[in-house]
Amino acid sequence: MGTALEERRSVTIIGDDHFCSWLRPFSCMGTPIRHPVSGRIEGVLDLTVPHDLAHPLMPSLVEEAARAIEQRLLEQGAWRERAAYYRFLRSERPSWPPTGGSENPALGLDAAASTLGPEDRSALTQAAAELMAQGIPAEREVSLSRGRAAVLRCQPSALNANGNDAVVEVYLPSDGAPHGVSPPPGGTPLLAGDIGVSRLAVAAQRRLELLRSAGVKIGAALDVSGAAQELTDVSLAWFADSVVVDLFDTTENGDASQSDGAALRRVAHSSRCTPTPWPDVSIGEIVDHGPGAPEEAALGGTPVHENNHLALPLRAGQALLGVASFWREEPYAADDFTLAQELVSRTALRADNILHYAREHRLAQELQHRLVPPALPASSAVTTAYRYLRPEHKAGECWFDVIRLPGARIALAMGDVGSQRAHTAAAMGQLRAAVYTFATLDMPPDELLGRLSDFANRFDLTGATCLYLVYDPVAHRCAGARAGHPPPLLIGANATVTSADLPLSPALGVDGAPFEAREFYVPEASTLLLYTKGTLELYDLEDLSNLLAIRPVDPSPEQICTDILAAVPSPRHEGALLAARTQGLAENRAVEWEVASDPAEVSRLRAAIAATLTSWGLESLLSSTALIASELVTNAIRHAAGPIRARLVRDHVLTFEVWDASSTAPRLHRADLNDENGRGIFLVAQLSHRWGTRPTDRGKAIWAEQALPQPETETRSL
Repeated sequence: MGTALEERRSVTIIGDDHFCSWLRPFSCMGTPIRHPVSGRIEGVLDLTVPHDLAHPLMPSLVEEAARAIEQRLLEQGAWRERAAYYRFLRSERPSWPPTGGSENPALGLDAAASTLGPEDRSALTQAAAELMAQGIPAEREVSLSRGRAAVLRCQPSALNANGNDAVVEVYLPSDGAPHGVSPPPGGTPLLAGDIGVSRLAVAAQRRLELLRSAGVKIGAALDVSGAAQELTDVSLAWFADSVVVDLFDTTENGDASQSDGAALRRVAHSSRCTPTPWPDVSIGEIVDHGPGAPEEAALGGTPVHENNHLALPLRAGQALLGVASFWREEPYAADDFTLAQELVSRTALRADNILHYAREHRLAQELQHRLVPPALPASSAVTTAYRYLRPEHKAGECWFDVIRLPGARIALAMGDVGSQRAHTAAAMGQLRAAVYTFATLDMPPDELLGRLSDFANRFDLTGATCLYLVYDPVAHRCAGARAGHPPPLLIGANATVTSADLPLSPALGVDGAPFEAREFYVPEASTLLLYTKGTLELYDLEDLSNLLAIRPVDPSPEQICTDILAAVPSPRHEGALLAARTQGLAENRAVEWEVASDPAEVSRLRAAIAATLTSWGLESLLSSTALIASELVTNAIRHAAGPIRARLVRDHVLTFEVWDASSTAPRLHRADLNDENGRGIFLVAQLSHRWGTRPTDRGKAIWAEQALPQPETETRSL
């Protein structure tokens, strides 16, 4: 019982949790009983049973019983008010017209003002309670709707020996009556009751209004210092004449768990006193309360209540954030002390939530920053530029990547996680890594999105979107597929904008139709524009064309991104732009041959390759490239059907590719000493930088890359 009274809340102590050894065979459930109007603790209800007979529903039983007692207290208070009203009606006062002896004081108001709306009735009742709480004869004018006004009169009653009753009568003028007109003698009884109860009711309502205001205002700014200032502003309404809040530096820096040895700084101050009861410290300055000060005791963990001065620690869990101090001329009662603790507790909780949000926000931003490619890969196929459109106080939720593929091809990928959850940045990293992995396996766009959808479904990333494109600069063709993502835009050299005709498939992880890929022609010097939802929602294709046409003809990717970003200075949603200017390989950098299914074709192909490498100045790669070509083409002739096509591409690496009509991919294995074949792919792997295969719509392609020789540097004799 003592614990419930001390902690002012329901308490359950079971068996060995008791401090006294003789109580350990018992389990006890206790809860305080509060006055239903004032909120003051009037007593405590305790239920104690032998520990082996305890039941899980006993705490609920104690709570329900305590609420029933509080309801009985409320009914007793209502009975006292009715008794006071009856005494008033039986009194000889000619100014009061007979009401028929109604048992409900509100009926007098109903009979005299049936046209009053709920807001007018509430305003009259509220004003009557405040007038009655004064306990003296008084009069007040109350503004009503439609420009009307009512006059309330309070008459303390002397009909009982204590003289604690009062009655409020109301005069309701006719519609259109001007303000300030004195009412005639006579009114309608509106409210009757005990003056002391009215005072408690008014005080309880003010406390509830203060807590409601604190719940709405404190923490709205998502800033710890702002929350502290909001606490001081809310408290100054009527609860205090001066309020200050001091926080540790570690709290302001976002680490509330390390307050030992940290400086205490003044972060908020509101006062209507001159001079203030606090030391003259400006906002942001270090505060030293000194030994023996109430604030020093509060920082030690003990709330202080000294007449008209309250000092309470701001504590969120185990973290001490700082201290809040309240002062007013009228001494604080015990209920005021409880109210201050509630205010400070709410403020500390909001501050702790703000700190958690700030830490997660910083972490998400840092993770996203690390997920952005530090430098887009250089490629002869495309020139790229990108922009992020990020609203303030938001972490990123979209990602992109540019991936080099064999044969001078380039892959462009963009996705949107579509949430602001704590693991958004991690989800971005998972999807981007998965796309990169599948892309290096040289999967077609539709198969890649299918694998990515399975990945998203497995790791709870359902609903994310993705667009994946593969551009071939030799064929000037782009193959792509999209999962719930907007289609790419194709910007011509004259700034005309068209939308690529890619079929829309469901978002990742969503059951639906299989993903569908499609190829389209990309003229040289065009720009592929990838974007996320919300980035270009304000523009249709004509508006975007007009926006880009303002600049000189043939804008660069950087200029395109800059123009679009300048037109959307304050984005409402997270977004990203990726512009890729396409360019085909020069004719002298890619050579292609049709190969007949005849072993004699191999020697002719080797001669053509030697001539090509000589013209490119790559004589050092003649022998290795000839051997790689011999093995790959021979395998195609022996094990696959025609037509067979070969291509040699010089980009940042030298790539030799062979197409055939077989879908069976070769695999690397070690041949035994007595085997007559099986060494071809092993030789290709040893001679090349890397090799691989990819499926095509007519079979497969196998490729091998070699690093280009580094240019020789000139040496000078010293």
